[in-house]
Amino acid sequence: MDYTLSIDTTKIVTFQLGDDIYGIDIMAVREIIRLDSIRELPDAPDFFYGIINLRGEIVPAINFKSIFGFQGFDFETDKDVIICKVESRIFGLVIDKVIKVLDYNKDEIKPPPRLTDKIQSAFITGVIQFEEGLISLIDIYSLFSQKGQNFLSYEKYKQGIFQTSITEHFFSKKDNELLNRIFADIEFPFNEITRKSMLDYIVKASVKKEINIQNVIQAIQNNTKSVMPTYLFHKNENNVLFYHDKDFLTLQKLIKQVILPIKRSKNENHLRFWVINDSTSMDAFSLLFILGILLEDEFDIEFEVISSGNNLRKLNKAKECTFNPEQIKRLTIGAKNYFYENVEHIINDKGAIEEKSISEYILKEEWKNKIIFDLFFSNSNFTKKNVDLIYAPNFFANIKDSERALNAEKFYKALNPGGILLCGFFEILNKVEHKFKGFMIGNRAYLKKE
Repeated sequence: MDYTLSIDTTKIVTFQLGDDIYGIDIMAVREIIRLDSIRELPDAPDFFYGIINLRGEIVPAINFKSIFGFQGFDFETDKDVIICKVESRIFGLVIDKVIKVLDYNKDEIKPPPRLTDKIQSAFITGVIQFEEGLISLIDIYSLFSQKGQNFLSYEKYKQGIFQTSITEHFFSKKDNELLNRIFADIEFPFNEITRKSMLDYIVKASVKKEINIQNVIQAIQNNTKSVMPTYLFHKNENNVLFYHDKDFLTLQKLIKQVILPIKRSKNENHLRFWVINDSTSMDAFSLLFILGILLEDEFDIEFEVISSGNNLRKLNKAKECTFNPEQIKRLTIGAKNYFYENVEHIINDKGAIEEKSISEYILKEEWKNKIIFDLFFSNSNFTKKNVDLIYAPNFFANIKDSERALNAEKFYKALNPGGILLCGFFEILNKVEHKFKGFMIGNRAYLKKE
C-alpha cells in the first residue's frame, strides 16, 4: 500500500519535541498514554527507550528525540507516549507532550526547509503554519514500514526480554577467565553490581574509542592496583554542560522520586545540593539548570548548589558565571532565554526567528545567587551540613585508598536523614567501611543515609 500523508489525510496528532512541533497521521495512532513505567534495556540502540507493558502486550518504545537528532539535554521528565500501528507493527513514540489533534487542508502544506539531518530530510514531507507555530509533518509510514528505514528490528532483543548480553559475542572463554580473575582482585570501587554490566561497559567503551578488546583487557590487567584505564571515563575536555548525560537523568529521577517526597513529608522547603570533584563547575551548573526547570512551578521551594573542587584558579573562573557557545550547546533556545541575560534573536532572510550569535553568555543574577563555590580536599576533615544530595562523580576513584573511608564518613555526616550520595557509574564503596544503605533507581545504584 502506498501511504502519502499530504494526500490521504486531513487530521494529524501534533506533539512537541524540545522547542519544535511535529505532526503525524492520526490513522497511524492507536492511543496516547503517559510514560509512567518503562523497562530500560542496557544493550539497546540509542534510539530505543525501552519496553512498555501495555495491558499485557510488550511494546517497544522509541526515543523520537534521538531519531530526529535532538542534541539538547532532555529536561522533560513527564512524557507522553503515542502508541502507533504501522502495517502489523505496534510501537510507542516517546515524546515530550501531545498538543492536540488538528485538521488541515493539503493546500496549506509548504515544502520543508533544508535540513542537515538525513533522517529529518527523508521523512519530513512538509510544514504547515498554525497558531501553535510551524508544524513539521512526519511521514510515519515510510519511517517505520518494512520498506522504510526499519527501526523496529527488535526480534533479537525481545527474546528473553534482553536477558542475554551482546557482550558474550565479544569475549572468548579465555578472555572471560582472565576478566574474572581481574575483577576478583581489582581495587576500583564498582557501582554496578553485576559482572555483566562491567563487560557491557568495556565493550561500549572499546567500540566508542576504537580500542581493541584485547587492549582493554590488557589495560585493566596492568591497572589492577590503581584505577580503571582513563579512557573508560568520558572526559569533559570542552567543559560542556550535561556531559555525563545518564548521571543527570538519574539525578532528575532522584530529585523527583526520592528527595522531594521526603522534604514534603517533613514540610521542609529548602534543598541543598553538593557537587564535588569538578573545579570547572560544569556539573554543578548542569544540576543548577535541572533544578531550575524541575522546580519552576514549585514556588515555595528554595534551593542552592555548592560546587567544590581542589583547583582555586578554575573555581574562580567558574564564579564569573560566563559561558561560551560550545559549553552551552546542549541547551535549547528556551532554556538559554530562561537562564542567561544577554540572549538575543533576529529575523533571518526567510522570515524565521533565530538566535543571534554571541561569543559569551552571562548567567542571570537570580541563578548566580543559587550557586556557591569553594575549595575541598579529600585529606581534610572539613565537611558541609544539612545537605540533601551529594553528587561526586569519580571522586572515590581518584583518591588514595586510605582516604576513602574518611570521605565516606564526611559525606554521611554532611547529609540530612534520607539524603543521597550518587557517585560515578562504577563506584559504590563496596570495599570501604561506611554507614550508607544501597538502593537502585532504574539500572543505577545510589547510597542513602537512613
